[in-house]
Amino acid sequence: MINLLSPQAQTVNTSYMRELSIPAPLSSLYQIKQQYDFLRDYQVPSIEISREKNRYAFFWKKGIGKTILGTIIAKEKSQFGKVLIVVRKVTIRSPNGWLDHFRWIAPDLLYTDLCLNKSGKKEELIARRNLIDVPVYFINHEKFRLYWDVICKGIGTIIIDESSLLRNHKSHLTRSFSKADQKYNFKYIYPLSGLPAPNNPYEYFPQIRLVDKNLFGTSFEHFLSTYFRRANKKKGELGSYILKDSEQFMEKLRTVSVYVDGKKSDLPQEIVSPEYFELNEKQREYYNIVMSDIKDCVQTHKDLPIQSLLPEIAKTTKALEIICGFYINNTENKTIVIKTALYETVYNFLQTIPNEKVLIGCNFDAEQKLMASYLIKKRHSVALISGRHKDTERQKALDEFKNGNIQYLIANKKVLKYSVNLENIDYCIHTSLTHSFDDCDQFNGRIKRATGGQEHRTVSIIPMIAEDTICEPIFKAVQNKEDVSQAVLNYLLKN
Repeated sequence: MINLLSPQAQTVNTSYMRELSIPAPLSSLYQIKQQYDFLRDYQVPSIEISREKNRYAFFWKKGIGKTILGTIIAKEKSQFGKVLIVVRKVTIRSPNGWLDHFRWIAPDLLYTDLCLNKSGKKEELIARRNLIDVPVYFINHEKFRLYWDVICKGIGTIIIDESSLLRNHKSHLTRSFSKADQKYNFKYIYPLSGLPAPNNPYEYFPQIRLVDKNLFGTSFEHFLSTYFRRANKKKGELGSYILKDSEQFMEKLRTVSVYVDGKKSDLPQEIVSPEYFELNEKQREYYNIVMSDIKDCVQTHKDLPIQSLLPEIAKTTKALEIICGFYINNTENKTIVIKTALYETVYNFLQTIPNEKVLIGCNFDAEQKLMASYLIKKRHSVALISGRHKDTERQKALDEFKNGNIQYLIANKKVLKYSVNLENIDYCIHTSLTHSFDDCDQFNGRIKRATGGQEHRTVSIIPMIAEDTICEPIFKAVQNKEDVSQAVLNYLLKN
């Protein structure tokens, strides 16, 4: 078989190049591969595109090297002016994060991290931005939202990591990027995301508007009415809006963006194998009380659009807390622990893989503490990562887990869903479920990493499911990549 990037090959016959319809001379692809010999074949065309296109969106499947792409773009565009990389703060200095990639790919490229703002005051950040003259600056999304007017002065290139954070066209963050581009007219803009539109295709709009204002226009309402229609609930259509013509929409999207999913063998095989348990009598009593109130309200207002019912749907989180063995007494502001079979079910599964290190994902602080307490009583080594921990504490827990000093890492899913590579961990347990497909998918992605030659590796995802509860429709919706809120609403109306 001829290597597509070898000098002998006469044509580039790959699906991603056909979809893009961008002529890339074979010699250029080959030169890129020679320059960056660590790149995999499917990564090379994106580098070519970044050289040809001033504005373009790169949607790379999680785990296949998005930070590599961003680092190379920053290195090459720094020759034409200053570069600003907008990223999550935790991804800058974490192992295998942005700075590690800079040391590897662009060791001579000077940069400064504007997140290192010890006082937290605007004046210090402004001083660092104005006094430190380097080709590349790092900033997190929140500080960009607050101080974009100062930070973006003199910037020629913007790289937006996790651009899916801009999916809400009304958010302050999205508006900040639009205002910054309007004022400074950046020459180069490159949004990067692994899951750009986790809920609905209309979430592409704010990200694509930064790349090409003319493609879908600047009015979200006009975009929505042009390409979407209301979902027909009577026909069982999920979500709020449905694409009128998905092929036409995707064809336009391909002119300004590319989705790269890599090679199948670069990512490990995934097996989802849920473990089931039953609620005890007391749990069932509490669970039924919570769910009964929610169901009554939903039934009474069932003719309202789903957006109006979202507050009631969100209340099912209280039911998930009870399944995890606790509830919050709001009157006394106390956490009340109740008996549950959840943690025993987790422990029984862990006993089947006694020598394995396991990542355990939780949604609630109380749930984390209960899981840790149970395992510690069984004389197992554990570490916790939650929103209450400092970055240094989180990193220490990660290092001990990777080094084998502890066996079980119990982490909050939202906290650990970005920029952590646990490519040697084969098991991920979810002690509770979440309404967010993005949280679940990103958390699983911590152990599903592209390290090459992984066709013989399998990772196991183990969700804990309480039988005959809200867990069942949530699990099914997440697995089928359906609208979780709609699935929960359907469950409430049927039951």
